[in-house]
Amino acid sequence: MKAALVLAASLFCASGVSSGLAQDAVAPDRPIAMDPVVAASLKAESEGRWVDAEKMLLDAVHKAESSEADRPQVSLYFKRLSGLHMRKDQFTEALDWMRRARALDEKTFGPTDKSVVGDMSAIAQILRFLGSPKDAEGILNEALHIITPELQNSVERAGVLANLGLIYSSEQRWSEAQSAGEEALKTCESRPSMPSSACDGYRGMLAEIYRVSGRAIEADQVPVNSYLPAELADLDNQAGHYYRDGLLAQAEASYRDAIGWIERNPGMPAENQMPNELVMLGAVLERQGRDNEAEESYKDALQLEESRAKLHQLFPDCCTVDPLLNLYEKQGRIDELLPILQQALAVEQRNFGEESRNAAETLIALAGVYSRQGKKDRKNYVEAAALYRRGLEIQQKNMGSDDPDLVDTLTSYAQVLGTLHDDSTAAQVHAQIEAIQKKTADETRSTASR
Repeated sequence: MKAALVLAASLFCASGVSSGLAQDAVAPDRPIAMDPVVAASLKAESEGRWVDAEKMLLDAVHKAESSEADRPQVSLYFKRLSGLHMRKDQFTEALDWMRRARALDEKTFGPTDKSVVGDMSAIAQILRFLGSPKDAEGILNEALHIITPELQNSVERAGVLANLGLIYSSEQRWSEAQSAGEEALKTCESRPSMPSSACDGYRGMLAEIYRVSGRAIEADQVPVNSYLPAELADLDNQAGHYYRDGLLAQAEASYRDAIGWIERNPGMPAENQMPNELVMLGAVLERQGRDNEAEESYKDALQLEESRAKLHQLFPDCCTVDPLLNLYEKQGRIDELLPILQQALAVEQRNFGEESRNAAETLIALAGVYSRQGKKDRKNYVEAAALYRRGLEIQQKNMGSDDPDLVDTLTSYAQVLGTLHDDSTAAQVHAQIEAIQKKTADETRSTASR
């Protein structure tokens, strides 16, 4: 269940439907020319130069504030800074910038303007990432309350509804989630100027809500790949249906047909779909016990992504890296995990910063690999402990020291410390685990008693 909801959130965020973080400081009916600072920061960000992008925006903010420059432009800088911090998993900083943007937009355009509604949706999204769904739900309901009649079919309203759908889904409030998801998609599709592909994020979210709530037939009827050529979208959707139903031979045939279609019809956007088709073909082959063939398919997908990522010095998408890592781990090929993870860590630290959540998660993954190699060489336990410690330091800075998501990593760290006979530190870690578990249990009881 949890994995399905994570997938829904991934579809939602990847499609950009919670557009508050990315939307301009002014509404479409108040156009402004592309600001040169924004253009330069976007270019730097696309090239992985996160520090440069942030510096450009901060310098522009300081200059604009000292000269009382155009408020919409300053609000746009705030939103771009919030987006940068979101991409670096620095959610507290992202929240601060979006709140400043909202305050400025309210002062400039009024408290019920579409820019403000978009800001509120973005703030709610950040609150969800910070583990405050009730606060997020409250601000989204407030946004719905202030939406004026002329905004009923706006992209801002669609974003608010979609955010609510994700909150309801995370709490298994399926009826409310379905209603919100359906209304979000209906709102998006009601805009004649909106290309069909722009609503794919809403479709993907709604299909996943249907699927995890037991409405598989409705889920299969939602067309989630409208950005693809119709024939390719049909093949991909058909393959997905076969895969979910366990009809692996038919799924394999359909994915191979989709790959063949892309090879016969080069060009965008179909070429961008090729790594996904190769990964899914690998998954089908792996489920059939054909691991060698699955590995080749995963490698082909990763090679395609790597060739594109090198243009901007980025690391390939997680969706093409993780399947290969998982296969190697399943087969006990631990040594082959290290170079992939080390490369990922180097790029994440360069692009997102050394204290990003991405880097922390990779540090912890590396720690797990070294821990499993400890029987070969005790020095690996020492390396694992150092990696766990560094990863936890970053996580606690980003998430707080009492976040329930820390428990698994703290438990693994304590086990390594026990192996190294560092009983004093291990006791401190166990005490932290117990404190987190007690706090979580107290909060659960409090919620149940309301």
